[in-house]
Amino acid sequence: MTFQTGIRKSVLAPYYQDDAATLYQADALALLPTLPDQSVDALITDQPYSSGGLMRGDRTNPVHGKYVQASSKLGNSLPAFTGDNRDQRSYTYWCALWLGEALRVVRPGGAAVLFSDWRQLPTITDILQAGVGSGGASFPGTNPPREA
Repeated sequence: MTFQTGIRKSVLAPYYQDDAATLYQADALALLPTLPDQSVDALITDQPYSSGGLMRGDRTNPVHGKYVQASSKLGNSLPAFTGDNRDQRSYTYWCALWLGEALRVVRPGGAAVLFSDWRQLPTITDILQAGVGSGGASFPGTNPPREA
């Protein structure tokens, strides 16, 4: 279950929906397996980064301690989230699990937008370049231009 401004919502219910778009705010490992193959035009995610500090002790702090200023009433009123203190190997495995499902549901030519910090960018890039899932991944914006 997710909590938004004190209202409890089902993990699998759309957060917003109209004729043009459906948005979910959910645990990807719970939601993505319920979606049909190639049914999504764009996946946009801001997953936990599992970095948050230079020392191990910094990375294991609660999320509010890492990301929210102590004086922020709004920030401190938001619920904490789990999964932001994985080591590198656990983070790679976890990302491969949900990215494999994400690549399955994103249509060919669709977009997958992943927010990351600089510490995890090489890991995310490696996972995508390895082509998690059966569809593989390409980076048309970074490849040399194709000849006509």
